[in-house]
Amino acid sequence: MKNIKLNSKWGKALIVVLVLALAVLGIIYPSFGDTVGRVFEFQYLSAATTVLATFTLQIVFFLQKSTGADVIEIATIQNIVINFKNLFISFASQVFAFLLWGIPPLRVFVLMLYSIGGYNILKTISRAIKWMLDWGNEPNIGFRDTQKRKLLNDSKLTVEQRKEIWEAFLNRNIVKKNDNDLKLISSVDLTNLFSTNYEHFVSDDRAWVVNVTFKILNTEFSKTDYYDYRFLKYSMKTLLKLFGLRKKDEHNVELLTEVAAWENNINNAFMLIAKNGRQAYLLRLTIEDNSEYCDNQDSARFLANLILNFLYDLDSGIENSYSNDWKICYQTLSSDTKYSLLIKSLFDMFLFRVRKQRQDDSVTRSSGFDFYKNDKIFETLFKSADPILFNNLETLFALDRFINCGTEYIRTALLKQPPMGYIHGGPVINGSLSSSQADHQIADQKKKEEEETLKIGTLIYPKLKTKKEFTKYSEELQRHLDTLSQEGKQESELLASKIKILKSTIKLIFDHQKSIWGS
Repeated sequence: MKNIKLNSKWGKALIVVLVLALAVLGIIYPSFGDTVGRVFEFQYLSAATTVLATFTLQIVFFLQKSTGADVIEIATIQNIVINFKNLFISFASQVFAFLLWGIPPLRVFVLMLYSIGGYNILKTISRAIKWMLDWGNEPNIGFRDTQKRKLLNDSKLTVEQRKEIWEAFLNRNIVKKNDNDLKLISSVDLTNLFSTNYEHFVSDDRAWVVNVTFKILNTEFSKTDYYDYRFLKYSMKTLLKLFGLRKKDEHNVELLTEVAAWENNINNAFMLIAKNGRQAYLLRLTIEDNSEYCDNQDSARFLANLILNFLYDLDSGIENSYSNDWKICYQTLSSDTKYSLLIKSLFDMFLFRVRKQRQDDSVTRSSGFDFYKNDKIFETLFKSADPILFNNLETLFALDRFINCGTEYIRTALLKQPPMGYIHGGPVINGSLSSSQADHQIADQKKKEEEETLKIGTLIYPKLKTKKEFTKYSEELQRHLDTLSQEGKQESELLASKIKILKSTIKLIFDHQKSIWGS
C-alpha cells in the first residue's frame, strides 16, 4: 500500500515475503487458520470496518465542505490528506478479506491483508484530524503547510492540475495583501518547490511556469523591494546550462522556447532590480556563483548584455555591482582567464554600443542624453584606462574610412556629437604625500592609463597594430586636417578644437611608441 512508508525497496520486499510466508504457513498448518478465526471473529472484524467506514465518510464530508473555493486545500485534501484512490483500495482490501475469510488456510494471509487496509484507513483518519486541528495554519511548520508542499511534489498530478495549483500556491504564499503580512514561504522552499514543479513540466509548459513565477515575483518586488537571491541564482544556473544544451541541439524548437522564457524573465527581473537600486549587489553575486557555467559564447554574450543593461539602468552604486574579476585590460583581452569569454564579450558589446551612438548622433543630440554615462560605465568596466583618450582614439581611427572620400566627409564626421569622452575620474592618491610626491604619483598613474588605453587600441584598430601602418595613416590624415584648418567656416572654432585634439592624440601615440610597439 502507498501509505506504508518504508525506508527502502528492501523494506517493501520484506513485507511481501512476510505475507507470503504467513500464507504458506496457513496452508501447511490448517489448524493455525482455525486458531486465527477463533481469535479474530468475523463479526468483530466487520463491525470494526463499519465503524471505520462511518467515521471516515463523516470526516470526508466535513473536509470537503470546509475548504470552500480554495484550490490548494481542495487538491491537498483529495490527493494527500484523504487520497480517495488509496482509501478505496484500503476498503476494497478489507471487503476482499471478508470474501476469503471462509477459507481457513488463507485466514493468516487474509488477516494481514485486512490489517494493512485498516492501517491505511487509520492513517487517513489521523491525517484528517491533524488537518482539522491545525487552525493556526503555521507557515512552513504547520501540518497543513507541510501537506500542501507534499502536493506540489506529487508526480501524479496532471499538467493542468499542476499549473492551477502552482499559480494558486504562489498567489497565496508570495503575494502580500498588506504591509503586516508575514512572508509565508522561505527562500529555500520557493527554489526547491519551483525546481520540483519545473522538472515535471515539459515543452511550452516549462516556459509557462517560468513566466508565471517571475510575473508574481516581479509584482511583489515592486511592493517589497526584496528579490529572492536563491531563486535568481537557481534561474541563472538553469539558463546558462540550457545555453550549453542549445548549442548541441540548435533546431529544438521546444528548447528554444524554454531558453527564450528564461532570458526574457531574467533580463526583466534585473532591470527592475537596477531601477530600484536597493539590491544592486545581486547581479554580481548571481553571476559569480554561477561562473563555472559561463563556458560558451552564448552564455558570455547573454551575461555581458545583462551586465551592461544593468549598469546603464542603475542610477548609483555601479562600483558595487561590478566584480573586479570582470575588469577589462590589455592582459585579460589578450590571454585566457576564468572570465575571458565574459570580459571579451563585455568589451565587444560596449564598443558596439558607443559606436552605434557615434554613427547616429541624433541620440547624443537629444535633450535626455546623459553625456557622462558612457564615461562612468567605461571606468567601471576597465581596470586602468582613460575614457577621454579612448574616445579620441575612436574618433581618430573612425576617420580611416573617409580618407579617400575628401575633406568634406572628414569635416562631417568630426562635427558629430561624440557619445563619450567628457569626464575622467583621474588617478587616486594613496596615503599622505607631499605636493611634489602627489604630482609625481598623478603623472605616473596618468602615464600608465595612457599606455594601457593605447595597448588596448592595438587590439581593435588595424592602423595602430604596427608603427609603419600608423605612421603612414597619420601622415595622410594630417594632410586632410591641415586642409580643414585653413578653411574658414562657421564651425571653425569647434572644428579647430577637434583637429587640435586629434593632432595631440597622434603625438601622444608616438610619445608612447616604445610601450606600444616595443621600439
